[in-house]
Amino acid sequence: MGQKNDRLLLPTLILAVSSIDQPSLIVNISLIEIALIHGVTISVAGQMQSITSAVGLLTALAAGALSVRYSYKSLLLAGLGVCVVSAVLCSMAPSFPTLAAAYAAMGLVTGLVTPMVFAILGECYPAERRPRMVGVLSSSRTTVYLVMVQLIGLVVGSLGWRTAFLVLVTPLTGLGLISSRLVLPDIKGSSSVRQGSALAGYRIVLASRQTLACLAGITLAAGSWLGVVIYSVSYLRDRFTLARQDASLIFSGLVVGVLVGNYVGGLLASRYGRRRALMLGSLATGLLIACYMNAPSVALTIVAVPIMSVMGGVVLTSANSLALEQSSTYRGTIMSLASAAGQLGGALGAAAGGLALSLSGWGMVGITLASFSLAASAIIRMWTREPGQGA
Repeated sequence: MGQKNDRLLLPTLILAVSSIDQPSLIVNISLIEIALIHGVTISVAGQMQSITSAVGLLTALAAGALSVRYSYKSLLLAGLGVCVVSAVLCSMAPSFPTLAAAYAAMGLVTGLVTPMVFAILGECYPAERRPRMVGVLSSSRTTVYLVMVQLIGLVVGSLGWRTAFLVLVTPLTGLGLISSRLVLPDIKGSSSVRQGSALAGYRIVLASRQTLACLAGITLAAGSWLGVVIYSVSYLRDRFTLARQDASLIFSGLVVGVLVGNYVGGLLASRYGRRRALMLGSLATGLLIACYMNAPSVALTIVAVPIMSVMGGVVLTSANSLALEQSSTYRGTIMSLASAAGQLGGALGAAAGGLALSLSGWGMVGITLASFSLAASAIIRMWTREPGQGA
């Protein structure tokens, strides 16, 4: 790449991966309105997210094989293109089944775009700079997410959710598509990989105990943290009878903490090692989650939020940084599997948290989600090594 493209590389990757987060925000904010317009219950409308997550998981697994045959850039562009088309169809969908089908295509987007963004980052930056670049990318993505939460709320409130798809998702994703086409290099993981060996990546990757341990750690860490994100507002409102606005304000503070943790995680992984940052971050996050959901007062809960969320951000960044180093030849396969592991972890965290809540209450939700994080720390400690330090 030329010097100009070198400068534009990271901003382009940030734009590409940030542009795909808005559809889920629009649906989450507008779920009641969507249900009313189409004459379905809120629980039925909520299944749109479940279907899309399942499609995303399957797409991420497929992308691991496709990334051996096709360039990371081509898969990324395909994902962004699907996002534009899906957003337009969602804005015009005349019925709920049509809307659900159009929105399910967003699973293709997350399964293609996120792992390919990280794979391209891994190919374009040297090993010593990757953790910091992952931290910058992740914190920038969280910043855009935080801004878009407010903007989407305004647009949906004044113009409706259909218009939000058209005026927010389509232009931003279209800009990401154009800039990615112009700026990003057309690269594969390795020119030595045979054209027909689409499944070779899985055979080689899954034969590595360290890689399997890394993916298991990511699954559990993601389950722990995403479970907290899913249940936080409900926990605050139900346990302490907070108003929706107050609970949402605390949740916004949690998002800000993740933003800081994303950036700090890149610095810690660079200085102390990816494995150590993930292991200690998961340990600390687990303990803080247990405290957060078992605090006797709302004041103590609020005190736990910034520390817990910063450590959660550290875990997310260091997990991606560690995954990137598992294989240089099959980096696309690794990051696709890491994306699938994260989505699987989120589903497990949501299910385990819901079961714990129904059986025992919020305190047990905290213990259950904390145990996921502590188990992730133990797995990383026992069965992985810092990249470059041997088996």
